[in-house]
Amino acid sequence: MENEQVMPNPNSSNSNSNVNSHGRERINIDERIAKKQSRANGANDKFRNNFRASNKQIAVSSGEAIEDRLLYEASKDLEEQLLDQQYEAVFRANNRYVEMVNNAVAQLEAEEDEEARLLMEVGFMIATEKFWSLRKNHIL
Repeated sequence: MENEQVMPNPNSSNSNSNVNSHGRERINIDERIAKKQSRANGANDKFRNNFRASNKQIAVSSGEAIEDRLLYEASKDLEEQLLDQQYEAVFRANNRYVEMVNNAVAQLEAEEDEEARLLMEVGFMIATEKFWSLRKNHIL
């Protein structure tokens, strides 16, 4: 029994643990969002650098106002994409949580139904046994 592995209890709340109930590293939504923001900022910087390098003559001849406006619009587009991705990630996480709760409730209800059925079956068996016992003793 000393070598027996203990399965993690999904109902215990161990806030110090970085491992979920399946033994995998816990996913931190804030960290994932920060990483996506960092990647988006990096992509934004890369876009700015590429844009400036490849379109320098247009920017110079048309003025920096056009460049700033285009960069601003590109930046806004990237921000919108990031917000959409964040919304979708939170939406998927919420859906997974709702599904998990619904499955747990359904399982508990099924267990309750099975327990009630077994209790009724045992009660019927006891009543039948009592009936035959009384009949055998000529009480009924």
